[in-house]
Parts: sequence; structure tokens; C-alpha cells
Amino acid sequence: MNRSITENRRKHNRHSLAFFMMAMEAKSQEVLGQLMDITSEGLLIDSPRPLEPGQDYLLQLEAMYDRSEESMICFTARTKWCRPDAIDPFLYGVGFEITHIAPDDAEALQKVTETYTVRDDLPLSEL
Repeated sequence: MNRSITENRRKHNRHSLAFFMMAMEAKSQEVLGQLMDITSEGLLIDSPRPLEPGQDYLLQLEAMYDRSEESMICFTARTKWCRPDAIDPFLYGVGFEITHIAPDDAEALQKVTETYTVRDDLPLSEL
């Protein structure tokens, strides 16, 4: 899919993570990949294996601001697309749409987004 078409449909600004954060499948604790960017509606991970579009996952992220047991953010997300990484032939970019998130987890995800990300649409002079 043409990236500019995808970006034109995006309702919320993309935020790139400023630190290393893994996305796991909550039930199996299988690491699916590294979180690369996030919005309130979806996320992008770099995965060592392709993930089939249209599949639902119960994802889990660790909220870095809080090391307590409640620091895990859980939500359901559906794979929207998967394509080989343009630079690393051993990785796949996987786009997810968040389909269900509890209010407490949505609040925690918003806090992570505000605290640990950089908006991708900002000019370099504002970073």
C-alpha cells in the first residue's frame, strides 16, 4: 500500500517511541516485536516474523513510568498490514488497529504517548 495514502487516512498524529518497548501477546507472553510508533488508534511494530493481516491479538505493553504490577497496558488490536522492512531483511513492519481498550489502559497508553514519544510531524527545530 502506498504510504502517503495511509498517512492521508490517519486521524491522529503518529508518535515515535523515544525508548525500547516490546509488544507481547498477553496470553502466551510471546514477544511479537518492538514498538516503533503509536497513536490512540493503532501502532507499528518491527517483528522478526510476518503476522497475517486480519488477525486479532490481545497485546500487552509495559508502561515504563510505573514498575508496579499494574504497569502492563493490555488491549485488543487487529493486524491491518504486514510488509518486509525496507532496511533490515530480517524484520517485518506490522501495522495494528486498536479495536478494544479499557478506559484505565487507554489512560495509561495516553500517558506513555505523552511522556515517551516524539510526534513525527514536528519540524526538527521543535524537537
